[in-house]
Amino acid sequence: MPTATQVERAAERLKLLGDPTRLRLLTALARADELCVCDLTLIVSAGGASAVTESAVSHALRGLRLSGLVTFRKVQKIAYYRLADADARKLVADLFGWPNQSGSQATAAGRTA
Repeated sequence: MPTATQVERAAERLKLLGDPTRLRLLTALARADELCVCDLTLIVSAGGASAVTESAVSHALRGLRLSGLVTFRKVQKIAYYRLADADARKLVADLFGWPNQSGSQATAAGRTA
């Protein structure tokens, strides 16, 4: 059986995954090595029923970052986000029934900032 801490962490991740904007963000990041907030905003807005602001995207990314699903690096004032590791990539692939991807994308997701 998982520990209480493991169960709580899994429950928090599942809550995050229940939001369509966060799912779109994870999907975009699974398909790219890394993306800036402005690019993610365009992608999420194009895939949704209505426009999403950069502020809303940043807020959603913060939750994903705190849960350990995404990480980022800053270049001056621009933050570039990517999936945190191979486990996050596998989670997204499993959600949508994609084959597990390895190679350059998994390597890029595992690099340090």
